[in-house]
Amino acid sequence: MGYRKEHVPVAQRKSQPFGYGSDIVAIGLAAGEGRRSRPLTLKAKGYLRSKGAIRLLGQRLMDWIVKALVGEGIYHYIMVTKGKENRYQVKRLLGYGDSLGIQVRYSHTRFDKLDRGSADATLLNMEHFNVLPATLVFPTDSILDVDVSGLLEQHTERRSVATVLTFNVPAQEAIDKYGVIVTDAEGRVMEFVEKPNQEQADRIIERTGSEVFLTNAGFYMLDAAACREVAQCSEIRRMRERSLDFGKDFLPWLVQNDYPVHTRPIGIVGDLGNIPAYLDTMLRVLRGEFPKADAHLGYCYSRDRRIWIEPETLGSVDEWSGRTLEERIDSGEITIGSHVRIGKYVHIASGAHLDECNIDDECEIYADARIVRSSIGEGSIIGPAAEIEDCVCGVMAEIQSSKSSPTYLSGFTAIGDEATVRAGVMLQDGVTVYPRVKVPRGCYCPPGAELTSADDVMEWL
Repeated sequence: MGYRKEHVPVAQRKSQPFGYGSDIVAIGLAAGEGRRSRPLTLKAKGYLRSKGAIRLLGQRLMDWIVKALVGEGIYHYIMVTKGKENRYQVKRLLGYGDSLGIQVRYSHTRFDKLDRGSADATLLNMEHFNVLPATLVFPTDSILDVDVSGLLEQHTERRSVATVLTFNVPAQEAIDKYGVIVTDAEGRVMEFVEKPNQEQADRIIERTGSEVFLTNAGFYMLDAAACREVAQCSEIRRMRERSLDFGKDFLPWLVQNDYPVHTRPIGIVGDLGNIPAYLDTMLRVLRGEFPKADAHLGYCYSRDRRIWIEPETLGSVDEWSGRTLEERIDSGEITIGSHVRIGKYVHIASGAHLDECNIDDECEIYADARIVRSSIGEGSIIGPAAEIEDCVCGVMAEIQSSKSSPTYLSGFTAIGDEATVRAGVMLQDGVTVYPRVKVPRGCYCPPGAELTSADDVMEWL
């Protein structure tokens, strides 16, 4: 079955199409459980917050994404949610879009039991809300820098049913890890290869002449009317009874049935699906790889060194010396390296060293603490002489420490909201501490350990 240039249009509905008069409607996939991102997505044990509610550099991830898309001229949004907790959290973040000057609608509760995968949920909501403009489908656990007008122009000119945003990965990195897209010279997709093994990778290299592979970034521009017509095909309807995801099912089916699917390289995309990816994306933003994000980082203290410190913190007076933070930085009492963001009302004691890190509002950083390539959540306390490197601390975490018994956190360790780590503890190599768990001195955890409760802590004492 081929894609006809004069395909039969979707029957006109009695209701006015959502986003009528607009060039683009955006559909956000916010229904994921975010299990890879724990403890960032944990508010308490057994309570997962939406991935869009994760904080990145002082803002919710959903704010980053929507502000970026609004800046590209997209004003109509449908958010695909699932479950009461997820729906409530996303709705609290965006409301109906009034504060941002946009229109936001939400998938209906009754759809929760019906949708079976990302593509199925998208088609279901396209039909329900009578979506006809071009549609940008986006995940809510990534931030992006994309030229939407250029994407729409290419999508329209090539009469694509779908345009897949892609990024480049060296062939050896893609093996057994990434889905790979094979295209012709004009960028039309010829094949999807799900996590190729070495033999498959060698065949792709021989076929394309390139050792750099295209991989799916998870963002799609769709011809809504054409996709809604495709959804009526008997084969697609049978597939939707089981599962219909974009990368595994829907897009490969379009290619196999000769519908035009093209690729377009994305400017840059940052994944926040796990702790290493979260920190990598944070650092890339701080280093300037997402230039459109700079305006959202706060007051720029040093443009050359890319340091942002809010005025409420810069002007705060130290109770012991009687001098402001800015004066103590200038005198060298506090060392601020480069690529640092510090929020409002943060207390920083003399001897502290901060480099390539984020410190959210109202944190307390005590004497001689060292924080490098890490993110410290709002209201957290970092004790004297603590060493924190390549770590994430959640909201109101307490890292106790002293000069005689310093605490060391490193190697992508993650500390959940309101958790407490006692002085003298060493956690490293991917250890995860769940919200409100207390880690006593003398607790020695193996790499990758998850401390979900007091029982887990007792196991490693």
